Amino acid sequence: MPEYQYTIKDNTVSVIEHESELTVLDFGNWQSERIIYYRSLLAHKRDMEYAEAYLNQMFFDECTSLIDGSLINSSIQILIKCFSNPSGKGRHKLDETKVFRIFAKKIGEEDLTTQFSQFYTARNKVISHDQLNFSENIIGLVVNPTTGIAEDVAEITVRIGYLYKQNQELLLKMVHIVLKYLDEQIMGVRQTLLKEYNGLTEKPDLNNIRCESIPMATVW
Repeated sequence: MPEYQYTIKDNTVSVIEHESELTVLDFGNWQSERIIYYRSLLAHKRDMEYAEAYLNQMFFDECTSLIDGSLINSSIQILIKCFSNPSGKGRHKLDETKVFRIFAKKIGEEDLTTQFSQFYTARNKVISHDQLNFSENIIGLVVNPTTGIAEDVAEITVRIGYLYKQNQELLLKMVHIVLKYLDEQIMGVRQTLLKEYNGLTEKPDLNNIRCESIPMATVW
């Protein structure tokens, strides 16, 4: 399969060095459900590439623990996001059983569904929504036993140690499994689309992709 490169030119998608012979068409009206799935796979792949980059930039040094914490927490958030879609709208979510049990075993990796569940819980109850850590903070009334007067409120913030290196290695393994799964799915959808289109006797009426509505930058 040829490896073309593409660019946006004059509000349309063009094939670099093949503009005069090849045209990029919008097939959303012909394969609307499949194109949503395809776009979802590409979005998941971009997310996993970000997660991989974050994990590979960790320092594992005492003076960089805040940076390492931010990087690994961001990676967990991204990983879980790809497997979660409570509303059922928008992009398709990935299935952890298909990825971390069935596909993992297929490529010779161990079943990581239990580890995924642990990261899922950490994301929901500690990283994004603090349902656990707040209860570990200690609050005590400081009383003078002689006078019976309360003189202060003791505030002791407790944080459990985090095994950055071990979790980074596990997360990287999971991210690599997801990337391999996505590559396989993307290739399968691509081949199916090409086969179906080329097998049509009467081709659908498709138009060039128009890019006026694609934002190049966003200010929040």
